[in-house]
Amino acid sequence: KGRPEVASIGPLIGGAILTGILINTGVEFVTPAALVAGLGLDAYAGYVCYQRFVATEMDPLDWPGAKVWPGVSLLACFLVFSAMGQGLVSLVGS
Repeated sequence: KGRPEVASIGPLIGGAILTGILINTGVEFVTPAALVAGLGLDAYAGYVCYQRFVATEMDPLDWPGAKVWPGVSLLACFLVFSAMGQGLVSLVGS
């Protein structure tokens, strides 16, 4: 309960790789579209990480804690979302 499943994480990883490749193409209309797609993908990844965080049960014998990995994953999703948002704003603003 609360552990990652390949069925839910696999497409997210593939989408993140594809989005990264498209962002780095440098094509004028592809990069903003890839950033928007990346924002949506990362928002969904954050939602999946949040569900894992809530569903993971506490175990006093599990160090550093059962909720650490889903929590760190949620933080990473937030940081990537923030970076993509800032990239999109700077790209559209210029």
